[in-house]
Amino acid sequence: MLPPNAGSRLKNWDSAVVARRIRITQVRSAVGRRKIQRRTLRALGIRRHQQAVVHDDTPAIRGMIAKVDYLVEVTPAEDTLAEDTLAEDTLEEELEEVTEVD
Repeated sequence: MLPPNAGSRLKNWDSAVVARRIRITQVRSAVGRRKIQRRTLRALGIRRHQQAVVHDDTPAIRGMIAKVDYLVEVTPAEDTLAEDTLAEDTLEEELEEVTEVD
């Protein structure tokens, strides 16, 4: 069952909107940091130094990043959809070349 105020949130929701994605990379060690900061890195999905994870750009994620901003580097994530489309185009071109040779 939805909470009483869920209707107004669902009414304004647009399924066509794609959330922005950000890449978070740990650039400084968490050794010797306070436990809450290590747990924040863990909550972001970062387990090792120099590991990168991709998340939606939401206020909750931005808040976690703010707590450990000196340990991480934030960059926009590449558009994986564009990479998939590029790979499909390349595959189609290679297939055309093979059929032309025969």
